[in-house]
Amino acid sequence: MKIEQRQPKSAPDAPMATSPENAAPVEEVEGLLDVGYVAAKLKVCKATVYKMVKEGAIEAVHLNRLVRITPKGYKQLLEKTSGKGR
Repeated sequence: MKIEQRQPKSAPDAPMATSPENAAPVEEVEGLLDVGYVAAKLKVCKATVYKMVKEGAIEAVHLNRLVRITPKGYKQLLEKTSGKGR
């Protein structure tokens, strides 16, 4: 018996906001970002991002056990760390 693997149906050209390979400029990111995406963009480990969320350095939303970063919080963090937000 042969088992077929099905790919989820989605628009082939639509960028995913949580995928580092399809990274968009911060202004164009819509929707919540997962911790892995933010960690990859900042070149830090996930634990660092979780710590930043816990300390309030980055705005996040908690969905039960999931943590998602808001695009606004991500943008503010980038501006703060690059010196533009001073």
